[in-house]
Amino acid sequence: MRLFPAAAAALTVACTVVLAAPQEDRDRQRELNYEYAKLYKAVSGLRLLDEALLLKFESKETEQLAKQIAGFGSRTRAELEDLARAHPEVKLDEDGRTELSHEASKRQKHDRWTSFAPVTGASGADFERMLLMGQASTLYTLRFRVDAMADAETSAPRRAYLRKARGELDRLYIQTVKLLDERYFKSGAKTPLGVIGGDD
Repeated sequence: MRLFPAAAAALTVACTVVLAAPQEDRDRQRELNYEYAKLYKAVSGLRLLDEALLLKFESKETEQLAKQIAGFGSRTRAELEDLARAHPEVKLDEDGRTELSHEASKRQKHDRWTSFAPVTGASGADFERMLLMGQASTLYTLRFRVDAMADAETSAPRRAYLRKARGELDRLYIQTVKLLDERYFKSGAKTPLGVIGGDD
């Protein structure tokens, strides 16, 4: 009879562990869903390169890179929608942010599009520099977001998809920084591939 308390304690611990594991899985998936929603919104923004803005480019290189980034955004948005349909546990509609955070994002977006407005906003070299700097910042952030998501993913197909997206983001980020350096800066910047751009 003296063994009963110990056995009961062991059973309690075992039940706690069994119950905690599903809860931890749900918590991880909820956090991943927040990041999937943020990723979805970010790439949706990348794809919104209005045709009217194309009239503002003065260099073919910048225009072509902007189209590549917009194409990546459009393609990734569609792929995430397909992924959510194939994996119902993945949600794209709740990013866990506060109302104040959403309001700040709205104001930032409004300011950006005011700067890029077809008639009154920046144009030529000013427009290209602002656009490239903004795209470089977004691509830089997304690289690490998808990397952290891939590490947290328990689904092998989703992990592989995120790793592939990281590779594409790396390529676009490096191209963007390289073009910025070549056109607007005198010394090269450090990227994942080392120092690029600038004077030889």
